[in-house]
Amino acid sequence: MNIKLEEFSRENIKQLISWVPDEKLLMQFAGPAYVYPLTEEQLLEDIRKMKETGEILMFKAIYEETNLIIGHIQLLRIDKINKIATLGRVLIGEEAARGKGLGTIVVKKALNYAFNNMNLDVIRLNVFDFNNRAIKCYKMMGFKIVKTTENCVTVNGTGWSGYTMEISKEEFYGKTK
Repeated sequence: MNIKLEEFSRENIKQLISWVPDEKLLMQFAGPAYVYPLTEEQLLEDIRKMKETGEILMFKAIYEETNLIIGHIQLLRIDKINKIATLGRVLIGEEAARGKGLGTIVVKKALNYAFNNMNLDVIRLNVFDFNNRAIKCYKMMGFKIVKTTENCVTVNGTGWSGYTMEISKEEFYGKTK
């Protein structure tokens, strides 16, 4: 499957919002960074940060055969001095497209971009411990759990725990060669 990443723009906002119908999915997708309901204003603020500071990159994932946008992914907290960033806000938007390995392809493309185009050395991410499909995807890429945080957020009265995972450029290319 050929998937490409292109810069997320104002024109993509309504579609991304439509993929996030409830508070639980928004928290799973973005952590506490966005407030439910996801709004155009919140996404425009991130687009502004992307343009002005370069500390965040937002991508749409496009299925090349049909030119259909199938997902979203971001690089956050980009630190060019220490050559580290956080991978986040990973979402295969269309429910029918989930569970088909597309997330793995999107993550791999984002890691290639971060390590090759941005010359970063380490990528971190945070994932909730119940998100087994995402954890499996990240482990296949070579990410390792480096920290566990109990009850890091509360959703509908329930505490969610999570993992911090990371991968180095060397680990990634050793895994994908």
